[in-house]
Amino acid sequence: FGGYGSSGGAASFTQSNFAASVVTRQLNSALGTGTYYLGYLFSATARANNGSVGSLLLGPSNQSGNTSPAAIFSDEFANNLGGSRVAGTSSANTGSSSAADGTTYLSLSRISLNGTTVGIDRYILTLAQYTHFNGLSGGLDANLSQSLTTGTDSTNVLQKGTQSVADATTSLPYLSFEGYANGGTFTFTYDEVRLSDTGFNALPVPEPSGALLFAMAAGAWFARQRRRLVRLT
Repeated sequence: FGGYGSSGGAASFTQSNFAASVVTRQLNSALGTGTYYLGYLFSATARANNGSVGSLLLGPSNQSGNTSPAAIFSDEFANNLGGSRVAGTSSANTGSSSAADGTTYLSLSRISLNGTTVGIDRYILTLAQYTHFNGLSGGLDANLSQSLTTGTDSTNVLQKGTQSVADATTSLPYLSFEGYANGGTFTFTYDEVRLSDTGFNALPVPEPSGALLFAMAAGAWFARQRRRLVRLT
């Protein structure tokens, strides 16, 4: 995916007939109060119905997207768009284009915890859009904002959204992957999941030191940490 890079080992959920799966891993360090930047590549196929969901959840334990303090939905959340759910309150992305079957996209989210609210700014980018914003002066950190226009042009963002909910959460030690099929069969693939406290610009940088290797049923995942940078692939 352009300069975002990929080391292989993607993982997929395939669900059918209103079934859901959640796989949880503990982060190297729990997320405390502060601002965090989450990025991952995703693609979806065989989406039978609106409402089938592929998501990442940040929370205190193994929780579903309905209850997790911070859930990022990249596909099929509402009207075939992504969104988020914070402490049970939902927010759908805006945008005129949904994710196309079999195409890879980049999901980026800025997540803030201050002990009284949980906030999430969300963006979904095509490869051309990622290449455009990453190549501008200041990169993603300086150029991604909620003022951008949604669309398919390289200077647009495919989808965007923002949410702020009163919630006293101050620690998020677990990252979960969830897949849910709202009837029919739904396959959702994750790749290059990265989490940083230094900005979106830190996400594309592979960090070869401090590697922690662990396995999941759907594929192999790596965690690499430097300055609280977590990378799962």
